[in-house]
Amino acid sequence: MRRELVSENGTVRRWRVISDAGNAVGYDDETIPTPEQVNEATLQERLCTLAVATRTYLALTTPTAAQTTAQVRRSARVQLILTRLALRDLADITDTEGN
Repeated sequence: MRRELVSENGTVRRWRVISDAGNAVGYDDETIPTPEQVNEATLQERLCTLAVATRTYLALTTPTAAQTTAQVRRSARVQLILTRLALRDLADITDTEGN
């Protein structure tokens, strides 16, 4: 099986599905995510990464000053990400980068 691009309108790509014998067997429509949808998925991935780091920090018996400073920054980033997601402010997420 293979696919041939038939059309693209900015929100959907339509592919013609061709069998190995060369016969058209149908169409496959692919939704193109908006930049906001891509940013939302990125923010969710970042939250997962930050959650792992937070669990690691919480498991420390006596964190160092550097570890505590890093955790404060992570916590601030989590708060910013959650605020952006809650307000649907997804146009620009560059201020949520980092560990």
